[in-house]
Amino acid sequence: MSALDGMSAALDQDLAEMADLSRRITEQMTTGTPAAPTGTPAAPTGTPAAPTRAPAPPAAASAPPAGPPLPPTAPPRVHGPRVTVGRGSGMVRAASPLAQQEHLADLVRRYTARTPTSKRIAARYRRVLADSRAVVGFRSATKEMLYPLAGRRAAGARLEDVDGNEYVDITMGFGVLLFGHEPDFVTEAVRAHLSRGIQLGPRAVETGEAAELLAALTGAERVAFANSGTEANSAALRLARAATGRDKVVTFLGAYHGHADNVLGRPSGSGADRLTVPVSRGIPRSAVADLLVLDYGSDSALEAIERHAAEIAAVVVEPVQSRHPALRPVEFVRKLRELTRRHGIVLLFDEMLTGFRPAARGAQELYGVTPDLATYGKLLGGGFPIGAVAGRADIMDGVDGGHWSYGDDSYPPSDTTFFGGTYIQHPVSMVAARAVLTHLKEHSPRLQERLNARTAGLADTLNAFFDTEGFPLRMSHFGSQFRFEHRADLELLYHHLMLRGVHVWEWRNFFLSTAHTDADVAYVADAVRDSLRELRSAGFFPDTRPAVTKAPPPEPAPSEPAPSEPAPSESAPSESAPSEPAPVAAMAWNAAAVAAAAPAPALPAPALPAPALPAPALPAPALPAPASPAPALPAPASPRAARTADFSVYFFGDYPHEQSDGAGRYELLMDVARFADRHGFHALWMPERHFHSFGGLFPNPAVLAAALSRETRRIRLNAGSVVLPLHDPIRVAEEWSMADNLSGGRVGIGVASGWSANDFAFFPDRFGRHRELMYEQLAQVRQFWRGDALRRTTGDGGEAELRLYPRPVQDSPPLYTAVVGNPASYELAARHDLGVVTNLMTQSVEQLADNIARYRAARARHGLDPEAGRVAVLLHTYLADDHDTARAEAFAPLARYMRASLSVFSGVANSLGHRIDLADLSEDDLDAVFRRAYGRYCDQRALIGTADSVRPVVDAVSAAGADEIAALVDFGVAPGDLRAGLPRLDALRRHYRARTTPATPATPAAP
Repeated sequence: MSALDGMSAALDQDLAEMADLSRRITEQMTTGTPAAPTGTPAAPTGTPAAPTRAPAPPAAASAPPAGPPLPPTAPPRVHGPRVTVGRGSGMVRAASPLAQQEHLADLVRRYTARTPTSKRIAARYRRVLADSRAVVGFRSATKEMLYPLAGRRAAGARLEDVDGNEYVDITMGFGVLLFGHEPDFVTEAVRAHLSRGIQLGPRAVETGEAAELLAALTGAERVAFANSGTEANSAALRLARAATGRDKVVTFLGAYHGHADNVLGRPSGSGADRLTVPVSRGIPRSAVADLLVLDYGSDSALEAIERHAAEIAAVVVEPVQSRHPALRPVEFVRKLRELTRRHGIVLLFDEMLTGFRPAARGAQELYGVTPDLATYGKLLGGGFPIGAVAGRADIMDGVDGGHWSYGDDSYPPSDTTFFGGTYIQHPVSMVAARAVLTHLKEHSPRLQERLNARTAGLADTLNAFFDTEGFPLRMSHFGSQFRFEHRADLELLYHHLMLRGVHVWEWRNFFLSTAHTDADVAYVADAVRDSLRELRSAGFFPDTRPAVTKAPPPEPAPSEPAPSEPAPSESAPSESAPSEPAPVAAMAWNAAAVAAAAPAPALPAPALPAPALPAPALPAPALPAPASPAPALPAPASPRAARTADFSVYFFGDYPHEQSDGAGRYELLMDVARFADRHGFHALWMPERHFHSFGGLFPNPAVLAAALSRETRRIRLNAGSVVLPLHDPIRVAEEWSMADNLSGGRVGIGVASGWSANDFAFFPDRFGRHRELMYEQLAQVRQFWRGDALRRTTGDGGEAELRLYPRPVQDSPPLYTAVVGNPASYELAARHDLGVVTNLMTQSVEQLADNIARYRAARARHGLDPEAGRVAVLLHTYLADDHDTARAEAFAPLARYMRASLSVFSGVANSLGHRIDLADLSEDDLDAVFRRAYGRYCDQRALIGTADSVRPVVDAVSAAGADEIAALVDFGVAPGDLRAGLPRLDALRRHYRARTTPATPATPAAP
């Protein structure tokens, strides 16, 4: 059930306004400043309780629109189903700053433009359809966005609305859909039943099987089924009264037990004058005359039960209240169990939401308490209506008189009370329940443990963000149910989440399901962070954290080459190769950080899909410590905390106008490589690309790495991507082992699964399963590289164990995975001990910082050194002597480069705040959009300017946690300009190198 359907809340409105007036008077008297009216109180739960006051953290009180949130204040009580707020309240009011008013107007426009059909449906049927959901949280300022989403289809953790928008669903059927929308095991069971016809009248065999399963999972002796949670609770109270001969029932403030009149009471007064009154009009006082509503977790509640014990039939407990998931009074519940047992009172656990979700036995496992009765619903039916009562046989015998047998003189031994209904034990619901319980029996407790851990991880991630960024809320959770607890009015947050494709609902209780993936959870976290940042940018929740002033770095020991060397000439001859390759024993690379998969290029060809997820990584053995210093070393990777980011060069250009005679096609790259090598750059990156001008010079990076190894002495030679499904893993290992030998142990490899069907002309049968195949092949490459044999079928039909020759110099090459901006991919890389290559095309520096923090935290969770994981960030780079000149000269090349893929261009524009659908724009329109985005992109996400003017970007990326900045230089600027910019790039590198204290060499990680 989603709300208290059909209930009025006029009394609630009056009480809320009185409480609001009282608060404002009190604050004015104590501070001398008039207080603003309250905004949203704590968002109500998925199934709202009668009152809201409870011994939980204070709920929301509104903040002045342009200032920091007010100190927490007691919220007005909510007695009915609606959020009792004044129509004129909210985050934006008449006196709010213009920026906030404009933000709200834009939000309304965007929201209604995204969901026009849902709004039309709500408007069309409002006059005839009475629906309490339609007025939850009504405010005049936001009424244009107050309508439920109309759905078209749903599957797993996703749903699609009637306007074609897709959402990650965290409403999940108000807590019903533990396994997601349309779980196969439920759908197939129901389909099989319906193929035989709905058998109303005869009892379905599944009914008894479901009862057996439910009893076995919960430890109950007998079970009865109902149509809903409200029915189940009503039946349980009737059974408790019949069993004890008493009338009074105890419930607790903040709990919800359905919409039957006899549990819809609230306390009025205190102490001896405390009474129970109905929560709203339409409920007679007589209905709650035997109801005591006490404070959950309090000693006074135990004392009251002790005083009235002789009159009490049942104490009803929502063990973990849905609107207060952090409130878990274990000792109180255990004392309650002892007290009720001593006085013969029935202890009833309402486990509508806690049943089966956190553990197979629900909250009973948390408390270590077995109640006399427990009620279930929600997820038990797998999406079909159901309720259940389970418990002691002597109490449950009130349904049918108890057990009796055939063939003897036995008969029902107990008296009965009334319990029945036309649709009780509905066959479709019983079939679904049996499927759900069978699945739980087979997969508990691992199912719940994994889901609980995923929810806890989301809470840790978001709460760390809230604390770090100073936002006034926290995520609290129990099992896989969660909610946001506000210390300020945050009503607009939920509209922003909907705009970002996260489906939320008006009662603000949320749920993860087994259908949610890591990517879904990361998507939700991103949506929350981005929504709050957008609100902050409009003037809400200003950042009040004190600025942190960094101490000036100590003076470095100069060790850089002289900066007098000019830029390489276009006709400069190649330098001779070094006489000896650098010994690998002298490498400072931390081997613990060098396993990865697939850096897909930062600027891909048109319609590039998201990069493949990384394969599980094998631990990389530590490299031996150097025996003695060597003058020419592979570029080091010192611990991140001890230095600023290294500088590298990345090639992935579009080459549509190659020279027909082939002369000089690779000379620019060779010139840049030699320059970077002489001047201490960390690495040179190159991709693998086939059959397209984008990256057209790079069909085999191993060949190019071999050539470059003879032109350079110390720079690392990294493949941006080796598309494993296009190769035999043995050949990959052989080719790169040769390059490793030729370079003296300087190669690094990024692996990818591929995405273009044309590329699979090599192996057409591999397309379609290329992502899975990449994982298998990566394991073989690692195995073969470290010297283990691979068993293969040979030409004579037999099998042979094959080993790698020549043996590579490095025990394990650095391996990387490309991550565009998906937080889940950062965590996957961390989980598998992989390095990361990323860019700022579709993520801001703030998001990058969040993602790197997530990456390092995930490494720590998996027992890896958080600082050992290496993160490289690609930045478009062009430096001139004059800032405006650089911007002007880079504009046209960068525009052509980005517009070569409209999807990339669209992502960049949207990530910079230009939320425009680019698909239908003309060339002139595209040019205008790019011009609008260009300056901001250069200011925040590229190194385009002078060596001095781009320092803020370097500082920001370094502060975000990057270990390496890879300058993407071949995005289309003229070769002469590219060469002329290299000394300026080196000057920038030397500036940061000079600021860095030489780090003490790290102890190699254990294998």
